[in-house]
Amino acid sequence: MFKEDLEEWKKAEREFAALLISTWWASEVKIPEWRFPDYDIWAKKRGGREKTFEIKTNKIYNTTGDVAFEVHNGWKPSAILTSKADYIVYQLGWEFYYQETWLLRWLLHTLPHEEKMWGDGGKSTLYIIKWEYMSDLFKKLWKWEN
Repeated sequence: MFKEDLEEWKKAEREFAALLISTWWASEVKIPEWRFPDYDIWAKKRGGREKTFEIKTNKIYNTTGDVAFEVHNGWKPSAILTSKADYIVYQLGWEFYYQETWLLRWLLHTLPHEEKMWGDGGKSTLYIIKWEYMSDLFKKLWKWEN
């Protein structure tokens, strides 16, 4: 199962990097594949500013339309709570949604959510957010965005 998940994660990273270049958002993109422990993608924005991205996929979205966010693993903060990326990006279906990391963390704790223990033998704490709140959580990356 992990091997299939890893392939899905890498595919999402490559697709998002290609989107950054094709939308003219970034002039340079690096995917270090596990060499940057704090984020998944480094990009230089046109105009010279550097930004980092944490890329996530979400299996429950495909069946329920809701999105699960891992916040703890074994009672320790994990995933988006520990990422040092500037932006958290979720691939939901064929689309990419993004938010500044600090704002997404705040929104997750303020918006209505269901808390579940799941994955890793029931050690992961997830916040489940209903689809109706997605426009509050994320911005959609449009192909013409600058």
